Amino acid sequence: YYPFGDARAISIKRRQEQNAAARKWRGLTPIYLGFDDGRFEPTETLIRALYREMLHFQPDLILTFDPKWPKKLAHGDHRK
Repeated sequence: YYPFGDARAISIKRRQEQNAAARKWRGLTPIYLGFDDGRFEPTETLIRALYREMLHFQPDLILTFDPKWPKKLAHGDHRK
């Protein structure tokens, strides 16, 4: 996410990077839920989408970001 860049081009580039990284780690395929990078909020819609994925995959472990560190330095999506 870069607020002054071409959002569509950045989105395409970001997905290419994520797909390339996933292929190098056990050939995984990322799942994209369709929320705009850098702009989503912890809404009921987002929470339900994440919950559905957790129910489907039943992960043993979920890694996420610490919402309190680094304070106001982290990407907005990582602080939610």
